[in-house]
Amino acid sequence: MPEHPMRILIVDDDKTNRRLMARMLGRLGYTQVEEAGDGLACLEQVAAGFYPLIFLDISMPGIDGLETCERIRNMQTALHPRSWIVACTAHAGQSGQTALRQRGFDDVLTKPFLSLQLEAAINGAPRPTKEL
Repeated sequence: MPEHPMRILIVDDDKTNRRLMARMLGRLGYTQVEEAGDGLACLEQVAAGFYPLIFLDISMPGIDGLETCERIRNMQTALHPRSWIVACTAHAGQSGQTALRQRGFDDVLTKPFLSLQLEAAINGAPRPTKEL
């Protein structure tokens, strides 16, 4: 499997979920994977450096995924690259997915998901044209 240089951030309050997704991404060749355990940590990491792809859990204590996504979008102005943000949730039927997209998410993964579904979400993300 070829190695992919894209930086990816996994945000989930459940450490097991983060580690499982990181392992799945590693098997797909993504080695620049970082983790955040809550919305505040995510915002700090995004402020410190650009992530082309963010997997963001919706249900987290404190700053939930919806508010975290909104804050990321406010941080990323037209002068900065825009992260592709994928909502990760166990509660998203078709109407829920539409609502999440309207709130700023680019894609939605419904938990539990398979490696093929994870790969499809990654393939939907635009690739950076230069190293950031």
